[in-house]
Amino acid sequence: MDVADFNVDGLPDVVATCNFDGCLQTAQPMAVFVNQGAGVLAGPVNVYTPTSPVSVTATDFTGDGRPDLVGLFSTNPGLFALHSNVT
Repeated sequence: MDVADFNVDGLPDVVATCNFDGCLQTAQPMAVFVNQGAGVLAGPVNVYTPTSPVSVTATDFTGDGRPDLVGLFSTNPGLFALHSNVT
């Protein structure tokens, strides 16, 4: 789990790996929970990955001022990167 401003509205959003019932009933996604203000998070925006990630980190890896995601898989060990496309 990590916190970053994914939709560049100045509010901290949350990204989490989804190994529980509340995220989605298919595949093995991650989910971003967008901050709606006043401490309220919206329902999950699912991010599909090739296999179940065990951890995720959000930071600006590309230097464009927007958070990107990097995750780690437990099966078929490897990393994945997702670059932000919010404009």
